[in-house]
Amino acid sequence: MRVLQLIETGGPGGAETVFVTLADGLCALGHDVRCVVGAGNWLPAEARARGLSTEILRTTGSFDLALLRALVHRLRAERIDIVHAHLFDGAFYAALAARLAGVPCVVTLHGQVDMLRGGWRARIKQRLFARAVSCVVTVSASLGRTVRTRLPMSDERFRVIPNGVARRPMPPQLRGTCDDAAHRAPGPARLVAIGNIRRPKDYPLLLDAVSRLRHARGVHLDVVGQPDSEGLFDALRQQTVDLGISEYVTFHGFVADPTGLLMQADCFVLSSSEEGFSLATIEAMLAGVPVVATRSGGPEEILRDGVTGLLVPTRNAAALAGAMQRVLDDTALAARLAQAAAVEAADRYSITAMVDSYLRVYEELLVTR
Repeated sequence: MRVLQLIETGGPGGAETVFVTLADGLCALGHDVRCVVGAGNWLPAEARARGLSTEILRTTGSFDLALLRALVHRLRAERIDIVHAHLFDGAFYAALAARLAGVPCVVTLHGQVDMLRGGWRARIKQRLFARAVSCVVTVSASLGRTVRTRLPMSDERFRVIPNGVARRPMPPQLRGTCDDAAHRAPGPARLVAIGNIRRPKDYPLLLDAVSRLRHARGVHLDVVGQPDSEGLFDALRQQTVDLGISEYVTFHGFVADPTGLLMQADCFVLSSSEEGFSLATIEAMLAGVPVVATRSGGPEEILRDGVTGLLVPTRNAAALAGAMQRVLDDTALAARLAQAAAVEAADRYSITAMVDSYLRVYEELLVTR
């Protein structure tokens, strides 16, 4: 198949990681994938490094007719079989262009932020999008329920396909040491959180929880994620000063491969107020790190509370701190959670399973067409 994949962002982030992983997986099966991506430092470079045909998406506004015309022309000229877009803004143009060119269009929505905008312009775009798109995929059932309240579409046009995560190779110095807790670094208990600095990640809550935990035991928090451009990162750094925990928190920024930090961690923490899925949670499970996460949408579909991780309410620092305390104090519980999570993640969230699921959707749409 000739597949055009489009996303309006350039990463780094979860949606962009899924985008390039899916494109790579489709190419490995012999399909012809052309990528159109947003400007940025990470995704264009990552796509080209994998040998993917890649162009930068150029847009000039909220209703960019020039972009729409260019996409229609390209779909017809290159005889594209399937359009697959990620995130709502770019997917709006992709869906309209595909409808005008007579090509099926699949759109993957990765989080609630894609659909939460209000106002008459947003409502018009959502209605046009709903008429044009062939199939909407959400990365979790909870996200799907939210999206369905915004899009006037029949149930058969929705699908749920969890993201697939590649098992990262361990650094040589850690290889052969992941069967028990002996490989953890000496000193304070290590907590790790992975995710770009954005409001839905609710890092202020996590810092509050770490402050509470700090009074009970020695801990250190490693935060891995791209700083924002809206002042949130500066506010978080000030919060660590105000709470008296600045020496116990390290902000690493974006890290291409966080395996080393994960393998030195005693607990992975997700503090989000809302979460469409969570690739980082799967990575932690695969790395054999016990997980504590909020009931923010995607995590409660990934984790079984008390079996493969601990789940706590959102926006509750005391509950988050209490769950982390349980994992750090009860080594038998931590080992049991980590072992069960690693097995389940490897079984349910493989790249192969994700690629196969999307291929089935593509084939259904082509047969219907």
